[in-house]
Amino acid sequence: MHAGWRGAGGRLRLAHKLSLCFGLFLLILLGLTGLALMRIESLNGTLLAVTGNGAQRSQTVRDMERCANEYGSTLRSFSAADPSTLEALHRQLQDTVQTCGKLSAAARQMITADDGLQRLQQVDQAFDGAQGVLRQARQEYGGRGEGAVAFGVRLRMATEQAQEEAHLNAWIRTVRALGAWDDAWNEATARSASGLAVHARNVLLGGALVALLLAGLAGFWLVRDVSRGLGAALAATRQMAAHDLSRPVPVERGDEIGEVLQALEEMRERLHHLAASVRDASSSIHQASAEIAAGSQNLSDRTEQAAATLQQTLGTIETLGQSVQQTSGSADSAHHLARVANEVAQQGGQTVSQAVATMAEVNTASHKIADIIAIIDGIAFQTNILALNAAVEAARAGEQGRGFAVVAGEVRALAQRSARAAQEIKGLIHDSMSRVEAGSVQIHQAGSTTQDIMRSVERVSGIIATISQEAQQQLGGIGQTREAVRQLDSVAQHNAAMAEQAAAAAGALTDQAGRLSRLVSSFQLGDTPRSAA
Repeated sequence: MHAGWRGAGGRLRLAHKLSLCFGLFLLILLGLTGLALMRIESLNGTLLAVTGNGAQRSQTVRDMERCANEYGSTLRSFSAADPSTLEALHRQLQDTVQTCGKLSAAARQMITADDGLQRLQQVDQAFDGAQGVLRQARQEYGGRGEGAVAFGVRLRMATEQAQEEAHLNAWIRTVRALGAWDDAWNEATARSASGLAVHARNVLLGGALVALLLAGLAGFWLVRDVSRGLGAALAATRQMAAHDLSRPVPVERGDEIGEVLQALEEMRERLHHLAASVRDASSSIHQASAEIAAGSQNLSDRTEQAAATLQQTLGTIETLGQSVQQTSGSADSAHHLARVANEVAQQGGQTVSQAVATMAEVNTASHKIADIIAIIDGIAFQTNILALNAAVEAARAGEQGRGFAVVAGEVRALAQRSARAAQEIKGLIHDSMSRVEAGSVQIHQAGSTTQDIMRSVERVSGIIATISQEAQQQLGGIGQTREAVRQLDSVAQHNAAMAEQAAAAAGALTDQAGRLSRLVSSFQLGDTPRSAA
């Protein structure tokens, strides 16, 4: 059973355990409070019955006894009363009867017990018997007035006083018996209230003891459960603080303390893995540091060789820079000559263009001359025709036209010579035009050649300018290369110094790796540790 409680306690959350304990305590407290309220309510009802309704009922019973005595005293006064006071006595007697009736009715409202009601019934019967004299007087003298009724009461008391005294005494005895019952009932109620108070006190004390016992047991169980969990967590923490990571942390709970134990177990596993990894890594670091030291020394030697090679490269770059600078100067000179040749070619092109224009003008003039010669040839042809016609007409005229025929023959001969001269000039003009056209073609070809020369000179000038720019860029690049080689030389020297420092640092790393191995070996991991080299 104890193990069952432990298992149930381990599964419950700590907040649930606290809530359960405090809930149980509050439940018991509420139960005790409800029980106390019930007992107090019952006691209060009893006390009210004694002090409130009981006291009022007792007072009413005492008033009923006093009213009965007053009724008897008034009724006895009729025998020796002066006739003038009979009406006043009668009114007083009626008032007393009404008062006694009201008191009896009030007592009936206050008495609930059967025996009390029986006694009250006896009182009412005795009260009714005591009113026999008054009732008979009213029957006999009621129609004659109040004075007659009072006189009738007096007569009845004179003749039936002994019987009326018996009724009065019986009434008083029943009232006193009712008073005795009331006193006994009040005493019994007081004893009941006292018993209720004692019982309530005992119940409250017993409930308080039970509540304290249950609260103590719940608190003891809670403290013991929490202490056991915290003790396990403390033991696990001390175990890990002592570098013992071989034993797992027992996790047998499902509450917050179980979560703490689970977190400690996860921390132990991670520390175990970390320590094992560091232990393995320390050996690797020890070996790697030795290799780094050897590599650093080798790097230092190679860095010195690289620095010497960079010095030689720097001298070669200096020589190359001078050669490129000379090439740049030659390219500038060639570019200047190309610009001069381009200007001369442009002037030749302009001259050829002018010659082409002149030949075009000559060709135009030759065409105009040819047109004029054609006109002259036409005129000569027409003149020849006219001379021939004139000769024909002169022949027809005979002797009279002979002189005109001679003139016509001369004119014809002149026209023929003019025609032959025009033909010769026309042939010369055509030959000159052919030669002018051939010269124009040659001049055009010379202009095209001059343009090709100009374009070639421009391309050569552009190429030379490009060569000059590239030579300048190469010169700048060589300067940058020279500066970079100088920086590489400085870096190589710096690297050589750093390589020596790395070798020293590798030695220090080897020492630290050995120290790390010794520190890690202090952790108990539950397996065979690897020895550091």
